[in-house]
Formats: sequence, C-alpha cells, structure tokens
Amino acid sequence: MSKFLVGVLTTRDAEKARRCIDSVDCKDVDIVVIVNSPDPHYLKQVEESCAGYTVIETPCNGTPGRGKNSVLDYFIQKRYQYLLPIDGDDYYVKGAVKEIVRYAKILEPDTMPDVFGELKNTMTYNGKQTEWKDFAKNMSGSTFAAKSKPNWRMLRQLNKLTEDILPFNRFLLLSSHAAKSFRYNEELKAADDYLAMFELYSQTPTINYFLIRGREFYHYDLQEGGTLHAFVSEDNTQNMIPFFDRVSSLDFSQSKTTIIGNFNSGE
Repeated sequence: MSKFLVGVLTTRDAEKARRCIDSVDCKDVDIVVIVNSPDPHYLKQVEESCAGYTVIETPCNGTPGRGKNSVLDYFIQKRYQYLLPIDGDDYYVKGAVKEIVRYAKILEPDTMPDVFGELKNTMTYNGKQTEWKDFAKNMSGSTFAAKSKPNWRMLRQLNKLTEDILPFNRFLLLSSHAAKSFRYNEELKAADDYLAMFELYSQTPTINYFLIRGREFYHYDLQEGGTLHAFVSEDNTQNMIPFFDRVSSLDFSQSKTTIIGNFNSGE
C-alpha cells in the first residue's frame, strides 16, 4: 500500500470526478472517491464514471464539511501517512501530484495549504478560464460584506498574523497527525477549509505548517449553483456566525509557518 492517498470528494457531476482522477497521474498514490451527495442516484453514476477505482458513499447533510470529514475518516481508518484531498469538480495541473509527493518526502510537513488568495492557480467558470476578481464582479455579495464588515476587519488582521493565508484556499496535503487534530465544521455552507486552516495554525508548532508560493497545483472549477457561487450570491451573515465565533476563540500567540517557493525555481 502507498503512503499517499488522494481523496476525491464528489457531490455532483460524475464526469468531472473522472476528470479529477485522470489528472492525478502519479503511481506513488492510491485513489479513493468519496460520494457525499443528497442525490440517491448519484452513487451509481460515479461507479460507472470512475470504474476501476474505489468508490464509497457516505451520509450527507448538505454541507461541505460533512463530506470532507468522511474523507478524513477513511484516510485515518486505512492508516495512510499523507492525504491529498481534492474536490471532485477541481483537477490537478500536469505534474502537481508528483511535486506534492516530493515536497512531502523532503519536508515531512503536517499540512500544506495552497495560497489560493494569491490567484496563482487557474480558475475556470462555465468552461472558461477566469480569475476570482472577475467572478466576484457578477456576485451580489455586497449585502453580506456590509453586514459583516466588523468581522472581515478582524479577519484581515488575522491574515496579517498568519502570513497572509487568504480565503478560498485548499489543503494540498495533510499528514495523519494533522488529520487527527481537527474536524471540519459541519454547519458552514462555505469557508470550512479556511476555518480548518486556522484550527491547525493555532496548533503550531506541534503541527508542521508549510505554505507553498509561486506554483500552480490545481484548477479550481467554479460553477453556477456550487458552494462558493451560492455563498457569495446570498446573504450569509447568519451562516458565518460559527466561523467567526470559532476563529475568535483560537490562540495564535505561538503560531508560525514555514514559507517556501517552488523547488524548481531554486527558492
């Protein structure tokens, strides 16, 4: 058995889940597809699209956090050393998984979030390449932003504290130690990844926390009706209360990260 597991979490669109699997392209990892969907017929679609791979259905409550926790549970149960979690509608750029594995072998990290806030990754929306700022122009998130202005002010201060870990990140890698050290919030409609990053950041230096800069690892596929689209299109002030309550309670006084660039660039 490999030390590395790619955990593909899919809620809808079985063809994209297969696209995600095909983008892995690394013999050093095992792959599992976790189906966490309110659609009772979706499992069969994924089993057909992802034939030849392990496909497991887990109970769904409609939030991203529930599905991500089910990926963590499978990873921990199977005793892998490293988890590469990815949403099934996203996919890796060429060579990304091989490079993540190489980072893990050399650095022995507990977690490596991708600094997505730098917009270094490719994003697609309705099949076309885009950037977050262009996507956001079409979203009616002004109500949420206005009502939660004090909280976002606090969040910007936290970003400075935590070496500019910006929103809409993804975990590239989690060690077994990191995976056992937190749970995703199962109430939030969005920002569950972001909260998890703060959870682990508050546990450093017992968590070996690396940030990778200057490298594209995956395509973030934005879709109408997806989690992020729904989040910024609605007033989510009430939904975000658990997020801000939890972040406010965390202690970052001893927290630190190690920032590294692309090995190939010599940084």
